[in-house]
Amino acid sequence: MAKILVVADMEKDNVSKSALEQLAFAKKSGVPADAILIGKGAGSQADILAGHGAEKVFICDNSNVENFLNASWSAVIVEAQKQSGADIILIKASELGKALAPKVAGKINAGVVNDCSTVAIDGDAVTVTRLSMATKVQEILRFKSPVKVISVKPGLAEMDAGARPKAAVKIDIAAPAPDPKNMLKETVFKKTQRVDLGDAKIVVSIGRGAEKNVDDINRLADLIGAAVGATRPVIEDGLVPYNLQVGQTGRKVSPDLYIALGISGSILHIAGMIKSKCIVAVNRNPQAPIFAVADYGIVGDVNAVLPVLMNNLVKYIK
Repeated sequence: MAKILVVADMEKDNVSKSALEQLAFAKKSGVPADAILIGKGAGSQADILAGHGAEKVFICDNSNVENFLNASWSAVIVEAQKQSGADIILIKASELGKALAPKVAGKINAGVVNDCSTVAIDGDAVTVTRLSMATKVQEILRFKSPVKVISVKPGLAEMDAGARPKAAVKIDIAAPAPDPKNMLKETVFKKTQRVDLGDAKIVVSIGRGAEKNVDDINRLADLIGAAVGATRPVIEDGLVPYNLQVGQTGRKVSPDLYIALGISGSILHIAGMIKSKCIVAVNRNPQAPIFAVADYGIVGDVNAVLPVLMNNLVKYIK
């Protein structure tokens, strides 16, 4: 029988929503699941994972894994997989997760697929789907290997909002000794109170046509609890940090509401936001490709539309 090991990533000292979605997926699929927490202080979240369905929670809470290093983190996951007996390893398809998945797979001779949108389990058969060729093609892939490593996008299943923490069955995993040839001395984070772009329910994205409105758009995002994204040209102009790029070569998002301001809608950008449940686009060019995928479109200059949009969104969402 299939069994899942969820690699639970952390966000601001809390278990991410994606990890809880993966546990909800396991429960919905009728597949038992364990989870693993890695990082200094991560063990405090074990009871939350247990409340969401993790039968056992493996913990590597040690200063040697406080910062991400692929070699050490992958070794911890491999050890947890051996003790768990899981044949499916789920990891969030973040930059970290997509680097970690193939490393883990290589160590245990497993099959690996990154950036999956869906996972289907039928007995021992596991089939996944993902978009490719700038969303023009949907790949349907079936694993042949006994063990499968899958990085999945947020939204795999609806998180159980009614779940409550409960006492976890905890199993400690020893951290590997530091490798003097491969050491991380310091990680510098930019502090932000905003939700992570990948987990946000609302994303407001900035295109070339809204470069003069960056400050107002940031204020709008804060007022409605949204994350901010941007197109590659805006990133290259230095107006928004590179980790907020939405698109084929950036982050892929699937919020409930995606607001595209001054974005024409290149294929590469659309590839990163096409899974959004509702898309609202503002562009002064009525022929802009973004309108082909938008649920609601406003033809107009962002300078004129944004103040009206801000007033109404704040009233509605608040």
